[in-house]
Amino acid sequence: MKLDKPVPYNVTEAVHCVLEDFCNAASKRLDIEIDSRSLEVEPADQADPCKFLACNEFSRCMVNSWTDEAECLCDPGYSTVDGLPCQSTCTLQPDYCLNGGLCEIIPGHGATCRYKTADQ
Repeated sequence: MKLDKPVPYNVTEAVHCVLEDFCNAASKRLDIEIDSRSLEVEPADQADPCKFLACNEFSRCMVNSWTDEAECLCDPGYSTVDGLPCQSTCTLQPDYCLNGGLCEIIPGHGATCRYKTADQ
């Protein structure tokens, strides 16, 4: 849980108790197990915005310097459409390569087109 402002320790403890009560109720009603020891309450100025953002294997979490919000930034050669996880440019743009070229991703560099030579 991320609190907007630093709060006194007793408030942090109260929030932690509420979260533990929630976990206990969820455990009884939904038949799920939540490890209350993993619950962390931290002030916003000390929180890691990327802590709970799951980016896929073609992206990494970055903190937007304007909003201080976490967002997934696609690796070179990958893009996102309509907020979906990052996908290969080759998949998103089947006509990326012209004249029969084969689209491939070079890690760290991006999408490129490979063409057959005359002797192939």
